[in-house]
Amino acid sequence: MSKVDGMLLTDLPGVGSSLAERMISCLGQAEDVWDALRVGDVERLAEVDGLSGNRALSLCRDFASSGWQLSSKDTADVSGVRGVSGVRGVSGVSGVRSESGVKGVGPFLATSEAEKIHHKLIEELAKNARCKATSNRLKLLMPYSLSRVTELNSRRLLIANAMDFTSSHGETANELRESLGGISRLSWPQMRCERVVVCADDKVAERLSPLKKWCRVLRISSSETWKDYTVFSEVTWVGEGGPKGKTPDNWNIVAANAPLGLILPERTIAWAKHNLKALQSLSSIRSIELPKNVPTAEAITEAVNDLKTLASVLGELGDKGENSEALQMVKDELWKVAKQIESEVQTTVSEGMAGAQLSLQGSDMLDMLADANLLQRRIASATEEVIDSAVTEANNDLSTFLGQAGINLPRGIFSSAWPPKLDRSALEKVEIEIDERLELDRTQTTLRLARNLTPLISACDSAIRSLIEVDAWLTIADWAQKEECIMPKMVKSGVWVDKGRHLLLGFNPDPVTYGIGEAAKLKGDRQSVALLTGANSGGKTTLLEMLAQITILAHMGLPVPAKAACVGHIEKLHIIAKASGTQSAGALEQTLRKLAEVLTTPGKRLVLADELEAITEPGAAARILAGMFGAAIDHPDICMLTVTHLAPQLLKASGRKLRVDGIEARGLDENLDLIVDRTPRRNHLARSTPELIVRRLVQQCDGDAQSLFADILAGFSDETDSSSPTASLAYVTA
Repeated sequence: MSKVDGMLLTDLPGVGSSLAERMISCLGQAEDVWDALRVGDVERLAEVDGLSGNRALSLCRDFASSGWQLSSKDTADVSGVRGVSGVRGVSGVSGVRSESGVKGVGPFLATSEAEKIHHKLIEELAKNARCKATSNRLKLLMPYSLSRVTELNSRRLLIANAMDFTSSHGETANELRESLGGISRLSWPQMRCERVVVCADDKVAERLSPLKKWCRVLRISSSETWKDYTVFSEVTWVGEGGPKGKTPDNWNIVAANAPLGLILPERTIAWAKHNLKALQSLSSIRSIELPKNVPTAEAITEAVNDLKTLASVLGELGDKGENSEALQMVKDELWKVAKQIESEVQTTVSEGMAGAQLSLQGSDMLDMLADANLLQRRIASATEEVIDSAVTEANNDLSTFLGQAGINLPRGIFSSAWPPKLDRSALEKVEIEIDERLELDRTQTTLRLARNLTPLISACDSAIRSLIEVDAWLTIADWAQKEECIMPKMVKSGVWVDKGRHLLLGFNPDPVTYGIGEAAKLKGDRQSVALLTGANSGGKTTLLEMLAQITILAHMGLPVPAKAACVGHIEKLHIIAKASGTQSAGALEQTLRKLAEVLTTPGKRLVLADELEAITEPGAAARILAGMFGAAIDHPDICMLTVTHLAPQLLKASGRKLRVDGIEARGLDENLDLIVDRTPRRNHLARSTPELIVRRLVQQCDGDAQSLFADILAGFSDETDSSSPTASLAYVTA
């Protein structure tokens, strides 16, 4: 199994020897498989038997993610926007497992919840793509961790340039969008050619081995010569030992190092026809007048710079040869025209002889009795001039018809006897000659087109790859404009957003301004650990998800949905969802071990947790979590935001200065609906929603039910008096 930098295909997660062999068989060679993985050619990989589109996408992600590191020199650069071209295996043969134990989760996306949010984000992004290739490219976007800042900055610059281009050059951008919608990954059609490829050298035969999938490849024996292969209708002779001087019809003689595109010209032309829409899009893009000194435009110009002859070659693609059209027309009409001329010559002779008379003397009659052929000669002599004139005219007419295709009229094709008849065997020979010329013309046209197309194959492939990259960044720029996104500022630690918005709610949410850690704008908000309290359905989980989305987008180098944002570089993002119920002793122990590992392992990380207290009963949860929060505060590289309904208990159990923020349900409106301020109040223990719901029930009910809810509401008031937010926040110091 071929290697790339010491890594086997079977080193990829989930790729066994059988799948690896099918991948190589389908794509051609092991190098072609690596190439498809490098550039994220999901469509091509999905052609492999047993490899679905989703599995192909997963393989490309595994390859591109930090589980299979790419060197910085191999990533897309700013000027050329080249696809990645190298790999170094770092995680062994079994892939990467995160703290969550979910296989395939990369180092940055440290939990399955983080991966889910990332997946939803890129699926949303991919919906904006103009073509399938760009959609698949966007689905490969992964966050860059702190160790890959150079690559992150390169991508940020690419996207910033794309955003500037779309905003400053609207008309040109619209032209490009239309043409970019037609691009796709270039692929080779599945076909089998009649052509036989022959060589007389073992090394050449080895080089030609990949062609065996599409045609017969033969190596002559020591007792054979090229003449032994004239039995084949179409032959490409590669290297030494071929015919000298005149080449047999439909033979193609090429050098030993000739490109494969010239050796099998029919396949080269089939490639162009198979990818015609994408190639026409390339030609269209090259014709667009692009601005100078604009990075995105210059990247496009560079991508199509080597395609100067593409438009003219595509114009020749439908050509059948210089004389093929005339030859085909003559062939199609040959018998019809010849029979019509035959009928006309007979009619001409009949009409010419209509008034003719033959006078015989008595002596003539006696001579004819003595010589029976004399009458025939006398009659022939009397009709000769008329018949010869008619046949000459018929020959001229048929010669003119055949001359349209450069075919000479055979001699004696019409007989001079009566009735003048067409020589069918002579006409059949004309038809054979036309077929031979058509075949020769087709062969010459095929070879000429293949010679013109062959140098364009790699250039077009390279251009497509580069343009898919550019289109991905332009798609992101368009999406950013639609969603009113901005490029965030990358800072040392923390996360802060001004009027940030959740992207995946299906409606326009209220914007929120919030932050923790050094990224926060207000000095009083820069604590690295915070508790978030407040109303049920008030938006606490939505806020966590919004911060996660902005953190992931920022680390992918993408714009974020906010008026302004600062995001700290991190190595890992931990998103811990609300537990579905109290855990068993074993599950609780496993959860606590993972939390302890997160909070004690070196490395910058952001932890967003939703109601951790759900892992066990409230009393024990408060004591356990108080210790965890203490460890988070003591960790120099952790920022942690936790949604909780146990803030007073946590403050009491901790005995430390913990920041508590609250999303406040301020009351009920005239319709008794909750009034919620989605932006958390700093250092504020928010009232819970149940109190307001009970207050609403007091208003809505009557009789005994109203009295019951009034008593319950009074209990809330007593609780507030004994454990007021002000008293609880005595532990909080900005």
